[in-house]
This record gives sequence, C-alpha cells and structure tokens, in this order.
Amino acid sequence: MKWLLFAVSLLGLWIAFNSLFMLPGQYSAINFVLAGIGIVVGVLLAWISGRHFVGTELKISTIMKAPPMVLCVFILLIFCAIGIMKFIAYR
Repeated sequence: MKWLLFAVSLLGLWIAFNSLFMLPGQYSAINFVLAGIGIVVGVLLAWISGRHFVGTELKISTIMKAPPMVLCVFILLIFCAIGIMKFIAYR
C-alpha cells in the first residue's frame, strides 16, 4: 500500500507540474486550481506513505525523513526554482 500511495503522490505532483509549466498560453484560474489540487494530493499522499514507510514511530521529524516526503519536498523546491526563473525571464 505504501508504494501505491507513493506512486499516486508522484502522479499528483506530475499533474501539478504539467498544469503550471506545460500548458500553453496565459495562466488562468484553471491552471492554478489544477496545480493546487495536484500539490495538495501529492503532499497528503506522500505524508501518508511516509507514515507507512517509518512504521510505528510517528514523530513529525521521522516522517519528514521518509523517502516519499524527501522526494516531495525536493520536487516542490524544483517547482519554486522553475517558477522564479520563469518569472524573471518574462518580467
């Protein structure tokens, strides 16, 4: 179950990436809604999957060190870096 949740969380983050950076044209409300839903689903499922990865220890610091949460935070940092570069490039 933990691997399925991990895969679905990556799918949510992939949907967020596509809605933010791959859809052509101007940004609209639907882009941000899709990205928000994808990010929320990705983070929530990575958190739940991280709880399954660590087992019985449910400290926040331990869950944040689990592979799904580490990868999720890394991907979100990449999103921020791409967004900042895109903002600077079109400014």
